[in-house]
Amino acid sequence: MRELTLYDIKPFIVGAVLLAMNASADFNEDFSGATLDPLWGVAGEGHTGIQEGNYRFTDAADNNGTELYRSIQMPPSGSFSTAISATFDTFTSPNTKTAFSWILNGHNGNLSLMYNSFDKLELRHNDFDNKNEGLATIPNLGLSDGQTVTFSITYDQKMNSITVSLTDGKGEIKEIYSGQGAAGGSLDDFYSLRSTAKLYKFDDMPADQAAILINAWSMTTSE
Repeated sequence: MRELTLYDIKPFIVGAVLLAMNASADFNEDFSGATLDPLWGVAGEGHTGIQEGNYRFTDAADNNGTELYRSIQMPPSGSFSTAISATFDTFTSPNTKTAFSWILNGHNGNLSLMYNSFDKLELRHNDFDNKNEGLATIPNLGLSDGQTVTFSITYDQKMNSITVSLTDGKGEIKEIYSGQGAAGGSLDDFYSLRSTAKLYKFDDMPADQAAILINAWSMTTSE
């Protein structure tokens, strides 16, 4: 069998170098393109797609849910902040019996922010070590259809803590949670794999389907 030479493996080396140069946890998406960037993934059948600078999707009561997600190319090496801005086009009026979730997944756990059409918000942390706990609950958030809100998560690596907040349509910031997770200091890696926005309709009545517009989505790392 002929031995491999540098000429044989050079294309693979160049490809790996280019991949490493382009890989980054940082992204800043405003959905202004004509089509969805291939770095995004979708699941479920409720996708309308990009419309006037927004990504629109809905969900039917089919036990699957509809997802828009971003796989993290390179895990953040330090602290980071991430935010998602969304307009609930049809959600609470009528009560569509639907839950919206924003989920960060890593090798050691996940963080999920869930807002349902009963106007209830809940933040949960699962550290994959028998700790799956609610960090915060707001039973009546006070959002209404047509309102644009921004959810933000900031991770401080040195303090091993997160701060989760909401900015409403008036620009007012409401802190949802600040702390060290389910077991106090056990945050570890809850973020390095994927960031997901999901709609799940948990009841087929009423027949009205929730619709959400994702206006912007970003992740910014810092040392």
